[in-house]
Amino acid sequence: MPVYIAGPTKEHVLEKIREFQRDSTKEQQIGVLADEQACAWLRQQLSTSLDSLVFVPCGKEHDTADYTRNLYAALRRFEEDTLLGPQVHRIVAQSVSESSGLGVAAMNRLRKAAGAEHDTLPNPTVA
Repeated sequence: MPVYIAGPTKEHVLEKIREFQRDSTKEQQIGVLADEQACAWLRQQLSTSLDSLVFVPCGKEHDTADYTRNLYAALRRFEEDTLLGPQVHRIVAQSVSESSGLGVAAMNRLRKAAGAEHDTLPNPTVA
């Protein structure tokens, strides 16, 4: 299932989810990887379409170490969880700051999962 990288704020994630909901010809499950606070906020904002969303929180807000630590398990959960995997058609992942080595590592993993065609953010390491 494709991974799409949204910006670092909960509003960016919301915008990407709504874009997919608008563009989809049929209701498809969307997986959401975001920090715990963003997931809670998104549940409130999207309360009328919760049955088409699967949230997997990836750490605490503004805690890149926690996000990075949980990222691999969250991605595996979508791939291997027999309850989640078959239902989810795409994943929207919240990006993190690349100001630290952990942020660079997390974004590298997200970019690999997304592949070039689904990475909507510029890669700061490419000149």
